[in-house]
Amino acid sequence: MKHLVIFGAPGSGKGTQSKKLEEKYGIRVVSTGDLLRAEVAAGSEIGKTCADIIAQGKFPDNAIIFKLIELFLDKNSDAKGILYDGFPRTVEQAEYLLTLLTQRREMIQTVINIGVDEDVLIKRISGRFACAECGEIYNKYFKTPSTEGVCDVCGAENFKVRSDDNEETVKTRMMMYEEATAPVLDFFRDRDLNIILVDGMQPVDVVFHQIENIL
Repeated sequence: MKHLVIFGAPGSGKGTQSKKLEEKYGIRVVSTGDLLRAEVAAGSEIGKTCADIIAQGKFPDNAIIFKLIELFLDKNSDAKGILYDGFPRTVEQAEYLLTLLTQRREMIQTVINIGVDEDVLIKRISGRFACAECGEIYNKYFKTPSTEGVCDVCGAENFKVRSDDNEETVKTRMMMYEEATAPVLDFFRDRDLNIILVDGMQPVDVVFHQIENIL
């Protein structure tokens, strides 16, 4: 089984590119953010523990994250490949992932690093909102509905904003990324993993084409 890591600061487009790779190549995407939000929505014990932490733009203890990753891999043991979106976030998590995969006699083939300027990242996240009915994503700076207040896809007039998509929280997430997550790339380099830089300032389809060329 192939294991790929898609890397980049919050708002770099990891989620968008992961979804496109999943749709085209049948790769299973594991996003710890999505896994945690699903637990919160389900009202599970993990979700109740993590709800306030997530709303502040912070992350739960590693023990919770590791448990979710292991459960995901067990449930997707038949997959063609696994793409890690937003994980690992720290060197400790990177060490855990490499150890876990070694135990399973598997390894990371490629690390995709999406680069985007910080001012653009902040606007991408703080300006983001979605249709409450179909989930179509918009942005008040870059992509608004053709008709104000009406979803282009389903015509609904209800929109929602994630509680952690505000400028203050975004800046907290950016600071945490620089302090804790950016060093993971150095950790991977020291272990001779294949790291490829992708220009995330380009349009979505151009970025996707760059990634396809890597794969």
